Amino acid sequence: MRRVFAIVVLILLGGCGADKPPEAPALLPPADMADDTAVAARRDVMRIIRLDGRVTPEIVTLRFGDINLPVASVAALPGERVAAGDALVYLDTEESRTRAEESQSQLEELTRRYEYENADRQTEMAITEIELNILISRDADPDEIRLKKLTLDRLTIIRDQELRAQEEEIAYRQSAIDRLNREQAESALIADTDGTVAYVHVTPGAAARPFQEGVSIALDDSLYVECVKTESAAGLNGMKRFIGRYGGAEYELEYLPLPMEEELTYIFDGMPTPARFSFVEKSVGLVAGKYIEVIGISDMAENVLAVPVNAVYSGAEGEYVYVITKDAGGEAVKTLTPVKTGLIGDTLMEITEGLREGDVVYVKQ
Repeated sequence: MRRVFAIVVLILLGGCGADKPPEAPALLPPADMADDTAVAARRDVMRIIRLDGRVTPEIVTLRFGDINLPVASVAALPGERVAAGDALVYLDTEESRTRAEESQSQLEELTRRYEYENADRQTEMAITEIELNILISRDADPDEIRLKKLTLDRLTIIRDQELRAQEEEIAYRQSAIDRLNREQAESALIADTDGTVAYVHVTPGAAARPFQEGVSIALDDSLYVECVKTESAAGLNGMKRFIGRYGGAEYELEYLPLPMEEELTYIFDGMPTPARFSFVEKSVGLVAGKYIEVIGISDMAENVLAVPVNAVYSGAEGEYVYVITKDAGGEAVKTLTPVKTGLIGDTLMEITEGLREGDVVYVKQ
């Protein structure tokens, strides 16, 4: 019975000390090693997100003009460097040239036929007009004069209608010839910029249709970064700053929101939505294809007193740290020190009260 009573007393005594501040955790020997201590210093405290990105070139797609010709050959392959003025795709214009010559011959023949028909119609009208004048000069019967006038009017209307129809037919045929001549003039798809061939959209023997995509060129000096947008990156529009990190170097980036239609297309198709960034400085010393870390800063406190997040404890008495000093004998002394905090970043926490620059604090592992 006495043993049970003693156990109960010990339990009660242990509960009475529950409101005391927690004791400082034991330090790893030696006490001042960097693996469990940190120095309060002025730093930039940042709240960030991280994205994995890839350096991507801007793509320019060259299209054929208003043509309909077979592809004779492709002069540029994906990965090859091209310069402005280089021929990328050659077209077969032989059939177009033959058709143009045939159409021109047909148009000339049609024009001669129309000229003959018009002369014949003009002669008929002239004869009718002479006959009308004779009737008038002889004071012929008014009904006969009126009938002759109606005949002349009918011939005039027919002539005008025929002339309009002929003009339309000639214009249509001439337009077809002009189109065939343009096809011959556009016998090749010409690069209008320097770059690297990214895609070739046609193959030899296939027909190049009007305004069809021909060759896509990557502009090596016009780069941007493309990432896959994650849930944590949903609020990219509200970020204060974007930084790209590669090989120890940092690059200022600018977020490029997608047009709403393009973003909805990705969503409806169930595809990952890309996040794109441009380089603020165009001459960045990077090449396409490199992977780059993108850091988005949502909040930032510059040059403030800060310690690692793991150095700050929180309890009923508020927030506190363990400040480490040494006594006269050189032994480490741990002191619970209340603090007030500001911005909480990903790795650092701002300290607004309770510490001084240079104070050493314990960092829980």
